Amino acid sequence: MIRNKVSLIVLSILLLSLATTVSCGKPLASDQSSPISYADIFGLNISTIEPDNGAIDVPVDTSITVTFTSNIDSGSVSLSSFVVADSLYIPIDGSYFYPDFPDTCTIVFTPSAILLNLTEYNVLLTPDITDVEGNRLISEKIWYFTTISAGIIQDPVFTPVCGTYEGPQVITITCPDPGATIRYTTDGSDPSPSDGSVYTAPLHVNFNTPSSIKAMAYRTGFINSSISSACYTIQAFTPVIAPPAGTYSSDPMVTLSTQTPGANIKYTLDLSDPETNPAAFDYVAPFAVAGPGTITVRTVALSPDPVQLANSPILSAVYNINYSLVAPPVFSPGPGSYINDPWVGISSPTPGSRIKYTAVVGTLGSDPYVFGLEGGPAVSLKITETITITAYAYDPAALLGDSLVTTGIYMVPPVIYSMTPNKGPNYQPITVTITGDHFKTGVDVRLKRNNELDIVADSQFIVLTGQTTITCVLDITNSTKGKWSLVVTNTDAGTTEKNEFRIY
Repeated sequence: MIRNKVSLIVLSILLLSLATTVSCGKPLASDQSSPISYADIFGLNISTIEPDNGAIDVPVDTSITVTFTSNIDSGSVSLSSFVVADSLYIPIDGSYFYPDFPDTCTIVFTPSAILLNLTEYNVLLTPDITDVEGNRLISEKIWYFTTISAGIIQDPVFTPVCGTYEGPQVITITCPDPGATIRYTTDGSDPSPSDGSVYTAPLHVNFNTPSSIKAMAYRTGFINSSISSACYTIQAFTPVIAPPAGTYSSDPMVTLSTQTPGANIKYTLDLSDPETNPAAFDYVAPFAVAGPGTITVRTVALSPDPVQLANSPILSAVYNINYSLVAPPVFSPGPGSYINDPWVGISSPTPGSRIKYTAVVGTLGSDPYVFGLEGGPAVSLKITETITITAYAYDPAALLGDSLVTTGIYMVPPVIYSMTPNKGPNYQPITVTITGDHFKTGVDVRLKRNNELDIVADSQFIVLTGQTTITCVLDITNSTKGKWSLVVTNTDAGTTEKNEFRIY
């Protein structure tokens, strides 16, 4: 008992002594709320970094300097544990040295080549770095900095680019140099560091720009950029045609509309151009498309003010009128990829008709004439997995022939929420956990990167927990460093991709 008490007293004295000693030139704090506290005695931390996180105008011949709280085991420092990479997370080569040797608290990484001007670089330190006592870095450290411009400010960029667009547009103006100021004009005059408006928010272009929007970027001590310009032609909104094109057993009543206030809608039924044909009809009210046969409605919204707004694009809809057939079923919403488990309605425009349908998991479908279920005048199906719906409509009085078959594939792809971890070194396999939804038995997991072979998780070691969690092993040994995309594919062809994983 006395020996235990003595041991506790010795340990207490040791801790108090350590709290007041110097580690790598800095005293360990006695206050547990300090950046370096009692917890740091048994772990490795970072004291300072240079360049600082988010620094701009960093010289292209700079070195990256990191100071730790204790002497580092130089054998733990490598291009895999102390990584400097460009904005695409592609590592750059370089060398490490210790300027205060034999004190190895401070490490300096010197790139093998001059850095690129006006480029964002990322620095990653992993817990594989250890001190001479074997303590690992407590947590990984990531930061970034941006190098200085070459001296000439790069030209501003307009998004979207100059051109013709349907409806109003939101225009952004950007300059790659984060320290530059952008000035712009809308009256055709040239902007300068003292002329024009300072760009602070996107511009809303609702009408044609009679004069080009001009922009330039400048910064004290640098050569001004050239002047960039963009001109926009804004069109009226394309008319909406209802009902949609398709096969009908009776003359459909066609309705035309546009979102552009005051626009005059013109249409033709003879394949001619409604914008230029003087005989084109003015749309006043819904009109019947009379069969039998194929009728094409072409329509355009004419601008109420051609100076400010251009005419809309021309839209065509082809109606096939066959009085002897029931109109085929219409799916609403239409086939496509959905992640929110939609309800799909199936019905025919022909009054009194009924629906027969099949709904088969997968993308192959089946014959509704052989396997069809009776659906009544309308069907409503909830889509929770990838499914193929095939349906036809018939006349229970047998006065009309059965409709053509309508087929729709509804994809329910897997959804990726997160991947843990989302990075790893390229010298060993790594076990990852993926969270999401709609994962299925037989799911395929892989990493993809342009011009590289896919890294495919061995299906024997993929563990699926419900539909929301995947655990698997990715062998990234000797794989190219940089950013990879995580791709998850269900056996029914539902696929999702996310820029999620980085190899260092």
